[in-house]
Amino acid sequence: TIKLSPVSLRNSKFILYLKEIFSKSTLKPENFVLEFCEKNAYSEINRFKEILNEYKKLGFKIKVSFSMERVILDNS
Repeated sequence: TIKLSPVSLRNSKFILYLKEIFSKSTLKPENFVLEFCEKNAYSEINRFKEILNEYKKLGFKIKVSFSMERVILDNS
């Protein structure tokens, strides 16, 4: 698992960088999961889905973690 920020995933230079690294390596993208934590809803969700599909086409698996902040309720 490679943990990334959503900003890195959206960076078009980053995907080119990954393509270059994996083309020069015996490592296969199919053996890696790109994991990111999305704290806020992404305003351009359709574009973000397109970006994730670009990574999937390379063979990467995608995992989304959602940050859950603990909420304490006062019932008094």
